[in-house]
Amino acid sequence: MKNFSLDDAYQAFILSSKYCIPPRMAQILVQRGIGPEEADAYLHSQYSHLHDPFLLPDIKPAVERIVRAVNEEEHILIYGDFDADGITATAILYDVLSLFSPNVDYYIPNRLIEGYDLGDEVISYAVERKQTLMITVDCGTKAVEATARARQLGLDVIITDHHKVGEEIPQALAVVNPKRKDSEYPFNRLAGVGVVYKLIQALAGNFPDIAPESYLDLVALGTVADVVPLVGENRTLVKLGLSRLALQERPGISALCQTARVSPRAITSWHISFVLAPRINAAGRLGDATLSLQLLMSKTPNEALRLASKLETRNRERREICDSVYRQAKEMLKGRVDDECIFLSSKDWHPGVIGIVAARLAEEFLRPAILITTDTSPARGSARAIEGFDVVEALISTEDLLIRFGGHQDAAGFVIDQGGIAELEVRLHEYVRENVVWEDLLTVGKADLECDISEIDESLAEGLAMMEPFGMGNPEPIICIRSARVLSQPEVLRDRHVRFKITDGFKVITAIAFNHLDFLPVLSSGKPVGLTGRPYMNFWNGRSSLEFRVKEIIPAMVDDLIEIRQMEPKDAQRIYRGEGRGKEAVWLIIDRTDGEGRAGSDKVYIIKKDNIEQHALNWMEVEDFKQFESELNVEDISKIKGIIFLSPPMGPQELAMLREAVSYSRLPVYMAFSEDVVRKEMEVIKHLFPERKDLVDVYRAILEVDSMGPHFDNYKQYLDAVSEGLSLLGTQNALYIFQDLGLISREGKFFKPMRSGRVDKVELDDSVHYRICQAERNRRSVYLKSLL
Repeated sequence: MKNFSLDDAYQAFILSSKYCIPPRMAQILVQRGIGPEEADAYLHSQYSHLHDPFLLPDIKPAVERIVRAVNEEEHILIYGDFDADGITATAILYDVLSLFSPNVDYYIPNRLIEGYDLGDEVISYAVERKQTLMITVDCGTKAVEATARARQLGLDVIITDHHKVGEEIPQALAVVNPKRKDSEYPFNRLAGVGVVYKLIQALAGNFPDIAPESYLDLVALGTVADVVPLVGENRTLVKLGLSRLALQERPGISALCQTARVSPRAITSWHISFVLAPRINAAGRLGDATLSLQLLMSKTPNEALRLASKLETRNRERREICDSVYRQAKEMLKGRVDDECIFLSSKDWHPGVIGIVAARLAEEFLRPAILITTDTSPARGSARAIEGFDVVEALISTEDLLIRFGGHQDAAGFVIDQGGIAELEVRLHEYVRENVVWEDLLTVGKADLECDISEIDESLAEGLAMMEPFGMGNPEPIICIRSARVLSQPEVLRDRHVRFKITDGFKVITAIAFNHLDFLPVLSSGKPVGLTGRPYMNFWNGRSSLEFRVKEIIPAMVDDLIEIRQMEPKDAQRIYRGEGRGKEAVWLIIDRTDGEGRAGSDKVYIIKKDNIEQHALNWMEVEDFKQFESELNVEDISKIKGIIFLSPPMGPQELAMLREAVSYSRLPVYMAFSEDVVRKEMEVIKHLFPERKDLVDVYRAILEVDSMGPHFDNYKQYLDAVSEGLSLLGTQNALYIFQDLGLISREGKFFKPMRSGRVDKVELDDSVHYRICQAERNRRSVYLKSLL
């Protein structure tokens, strides 16, 4: 777990206050480098967060050439890769261009016959059909020779791609790739479908009938399937796309979910990665990917269901072949677990599945994995990375042995003469030995937080769900419960899963371990255990319940308890004035009120020797959100005498976070407030977390303000105008709820209503922020009552 400083705690408190999220969730965000400035795009992705497509290299000549081709009724060919990224990108571009031209065709190469990237087959295909413009998607960056041949034959080529650019760029009419060295685009980790999406955003200026946001469902599918990092613009695209997927506007996606037994409203990045994307990829892995493309472009439910059923059959075939190769590979690995990387080859392996098996082995053994099939001549290989390792760079170091290769940091493919395989193995082992820092891998899979059972609640579960979508660059949070006692005998479900209850002696929660019957002996021992996993809200038959989904069982950890003491207000005041208990003493004082019991004016006071440093925790009082530079150093922290609350804390999460900020020191926490302050804080809660009536009133005020036109100098004035009795933070919560529900859209610093009718019948539980607000209201209310 990463060290958590007082500076980090300060940022986490601001995040928790501004976005009404649990303190421990805010701590995870800060530990991942997401501070107050980045959190808005992370938590509340908006279409306006997307970058200007015209910052991409060659995007202007690409748009101009496509517009000319449409206007002059030229024949256009879209050449797409055979994986889910390329298929979704092809589907988008074909659908868009077909709106304006009847002369659009597509071509998906056969993985087994043609392989990856531009080849002579597609160029001959285009020339024979008198096509004059070819647009590649998810490929082409390394196709120098093929592009030159196309140009000689009078075929203009526009390349849209996201793979690593070599020393020589193809002499195409345009090469739209954010990884080009001369690119000014602020985000270079887009998937191939993401690059195509930016192209249609740019085209929309010439063709007003294009609705780019309607294609976000396909963008989410392709982006998650290609395992690019779910950070920055990728995260925004996927988060917006998941909302579109839930609408099931596309018959092909609806049929795919139906045959895969996925509930549309339940789709997450996990469902894309492990349920939907494998099915889309299945046809291409066995040869011809056209079936998957036809499914995504299907226009009627009957046609879509027919194609989805055929794809389901292909996926079963793919899975059987994949399992067979995996078993063979595991057998070959016996006695070789200490190798720097996994390097295996066989003439019996299907070239369409070796990438999947390589990924499974890399994850299982924490080693880069390279699998080669020698069934073809030349041989074909797939390479998969581990955290912090770039497989394309590894292949570049051996490119004199390779016929061709391509891919990105995490996954790549290559073709090699069979006579070069032995030398490739030696050189890749050497490269991995010199370039992998094995100590760094010890942090992979470690817990983000160590918590007590008292901190596991509905608010934390809902907050962690708000961090979706999870994937590379934004892994699912792992929570470690330090110590728990198992109540009664664990229950076995479906002969595969284990459900049991755990307690700390005060609070009881339900835990479930999927596919882990091996946990039974430990759970039945009666001894305390530690657990890693994540709290979820389980929704079933219209009811919700909290459960902790267990990833691992670990030894219980002995934890230093936070010592809670009472302090007389007069002593607290002496310390506040810098007069308290020793000139060298350092104190942390938290005050959450403005002197009249009103929330929203959080302060932290650092009392050091005779000095008082005051820092705002209220996000409205922090203008630039820069980290404050505390004068506390390691020596000062060791002198901290305690933490004093002049107003009630927000519960066990805040106390635990402060403890971690001072390096797990066994510090007393002093409560120096009266019961009257607690009761005032309980009243304040009513104005922080809006109920349905409050939301109706605020939305009515938004409509009224919008009808008057913009007339505010700043955001705070706008909040005041629409607050309707809520506090400023409560009004902010209402706006986040409306954004979740699609009732408003951001326009600069203010908001535009998207509906003019009544909103009192809207299903509020569809907003994750509403669910968090309700959970936070309950959490804080329960804790405050415990203080009386």
